Amino acid sequence: MSRYDGRVHFVGVGGISMSALAHYLYLAGELVSGSDARASARTDRLTQAGIPVTIGHDAALQEGAAVVVYSTDVPADNPELSAARARGARLAHRSEILTEVLEGFRLIAVTGTHGKTTTTTLIGYLLEQCGFDPLVFTGGEVEGWLGGLRPGQGQWAVVEGDESDRSILRLTPEVVVVTNLEPEHLEHYEGDFGRLQAAVRQFVSSVQEGGSAVLCAEDDLVAALAVPVGVRRLTYGRGAQMDAVGLRATAQGQAFDLHWRGESQGRVHSPLSGRHNMLNTLAAAAACVAAGVEPLRLAPVMTGFHNAHRRLEVLYQGKGVRLVDDYAVHPTEIRVVLETLRSWRPKRLIAALQPHRYERLGRLFADFVQAVAAADEVWVFDVYGPVGAQQVSGVSGQDLATAIGHSHPLPVRYLADVSTLGQMAAELRRGDLLVALGAGDISHWAHQLAVRLASAHGAQN
Repeated sequence: MSRYDGRVHFVGVGGISMSALAHYLYLAGELVSGSDARASARTDRLTQAGIPVTIGHDAALQEGAAVVVYSTDVPADNPELSAARARGARLAHRSEILTEVLEGFRLIAVTGTHGKTTTTTLIGYLLEQCGFDPLVFTGGEVEGWLGGLRPGQGQWAVVEGDESDRSILRLTPEVVVVTNLEPEHLEHYEGDFGRLQAAVRQFVSSVQEGGSAVLCAEDDLVAALAVPVGVRRLTYGRGAQMDAVGLRATAQGQAFDLHWRGESQGRVHSPLSGRHNMLNTLAAAAACVAAGVEPLRLAPVMTGFHNAHRRLEVLYQGKGVRLVDDYAVHPTEIRVVLETLRSWRPKRLIAALQPHRYERLGRLFADFVQAVAAADEVWVFDVYGPVGAQQVSGVSGQDLATAIGHSHPLPVRYLADVSTLGQMAAELRRGDLLVALGAGDISHWAHQLAVRLASAHGAQN
């Protein structure tokens, strides 16, 4: 029986979270439709599944829908939202529908400034490997899943909780994971980092009695979070309850002994590189223990993990050239990615950066300039923003390239058109590692470059 007594229409259905939710409802037997400004692999997947998706927005598309779903990125004057509002239809934020979908599940929710997608995906994978069959909603495309959705029939659901717009406050988890906290998405918090911290404190306080709060011991703000009476406090990181001992880099990623409450639970051979991913792995392990997994079961299955796409994803490797794609959008993420890739020992590390959102670039401009210090060369493209986003004076790709050039003794190029990235195979030489950084269409052009590299190098054989 339908939960919504009619069609559910998604405005902006191509978003990673929106597409996963639409797909889940469709699999659950609901009538679903959607629209988006741009065609994408996600809109194609929904269409192939049988969900009608229209490219372009039109007021008529929402006619007859019982519920019209939108995300924070959809402007209030979108013609479909305006028409639905005028006829008195139910308008629901994505998080509202997600909360309804999660009713009856035991919920693990992951939040924090960085590492949410990797941690959420890894929790889902580990629970799957341990026979829990979880439902998972994560913020990246995962091989073998339906994009960011893993349909599951078990009692647990794992969700990437979005602190960016306060939507985490709709959730009432049994287990909450907080990875780290930095000033980010402050446009939704009146520019006040304190308000964001207050929202996370409120979120942690909502954990069900008898549940668990999994907190990073290496982040001072997270470590200081209070946990409600009746909720277990589980910590991870250096010297914490879930710890990594003997960490070392390997050709495949990294290895360490997994320690739970001071006792070894086995040697982890992880395909993930970087200390940040070691912390994400510990967070996932602690969350699984909170859900009832025996710690000894975790280390043996971690080797087979495949992270969500765009997380240090190697698109091409051949003739001494490597091309990596990463979603990094915040200066801290960019710095950590470049430092991790530096440990791969390339002769030349080239950062191709497409800044994401004018607000973020403007607020953290000086941090962006410093974030690329580990690179040997930087290519900067224009800012990628939501459809209709307004440019900000003094905040552009060219401004960033100029500032980087003034601050670092390294070659910097400003390339207005990100599509040129797809044509730059001839620019690369043996020993180069090029990383595409950003949440926008730079990933598409990085994939095009991978095709060109494979073709060019194949022709040389």
